Amino acid sequence: MIPPVTRTRGPAATETRARLAEAAAHVFARDGFESAKVSTIAEAASLTTGAIYFHYADKASLLTESLSRHGGSELARLLEGASPGTLPELMRSVGRLLGADADADGSLFTEAVVAARRQPGVAEVLRGHLEEREASLVALGREAQETGQLDPTLPIEATVRFWVLLRLGALLVRALDLQPPRTDDWEAVIDRVVAALTGEELA
Repeated sequence: MIPPVTRTRGPAATETRARLAEAAAHVFARDGFESAKVSTIAEAASLTTGAIYFHYADKASLLTESLSRHGGSELARLLEGASPGTLPELMRSVGRLLGADADADGSLFTEAVVAARRQPGVAEVLRGHLEEREASLVALGREAQETGQLDPTLPIEATVRFWVLLRLGALLVRALDLQPPRTDDWEAVIDRVVAALTGEELA
């Protein structure tokens, strides 16, 4: 979760935009895009609502800016974890968390996905972040194939897209507050999926 903005005085325009974008990311993730109030964002940034409307045409523009600044790092954390290793390693470590309450918070990204249906600017930023992260994961996958850690016959772009769909789907399921499966059962499924991708044999 992105922390609230600290209070400062007399910021320049660039600093003001940065503070507003950070505060908006925090409020959107906590309250949801539709429910978030401009006054709440202004208060979190220790600024006035006038400062928001001076820099942004509407709330959607502020969400777009927040995603431009913070969406890439949040998406990287969601898809790759805090300490990414090889593609099979991150799929196993992050994948085991997907069915649990301990799943990393992705509220800002979830709100952005919903808003993107009606906000072309939001959709464009999301698409850019996703394309960048997929390219990074494809590079990891090809490296794993070259070192024998991943089946060399595996279509790596499709494998990465499968991982993205699984990860983002988990966010949507979590947003619905569904009862998670038993931890042991979920980890067994993830281990089997990764084993199938790597060609390793489970004990």
